[in-house]
Amino acid sequence: MLEIIVLVCSLLSDLDSYHLKERLVENEDFMLVPAEAWHKLLLWYGMTDGQPALERKVVDLPSTLKVEVYPVEIFLCLHSNMENVISAQFSRTDSICE
Repeated sequence: MLEIIVLVCSLLSDLDSYHLKERLVENEDFMLVPAEAWHKLLLWYGMTDGQPALERKVVDLPSTLKVEVYPVEIFLCLHSNMENVISAQFSRTDSICE
């Protein structure tokens, strides 16, 4: 269990926001697994309370399917209060209804 926690922590740039470090390399820093394998790992090892899942979506690009490791991140704030910034991550496949 400790090895998995250390592995996940080494991929994160910030333990409070659970954002991934920039420029991670597939099969060197992390490995993509099918959803079924992901759910088995969650059953076996669980997650820390309050930790969001690190699941990612598959994006259908012209001539290829690609896992969206880094979702689009949008920062929102009011012009009158530039210090209070809210960020949200979205997949390129998300619609306005989601």
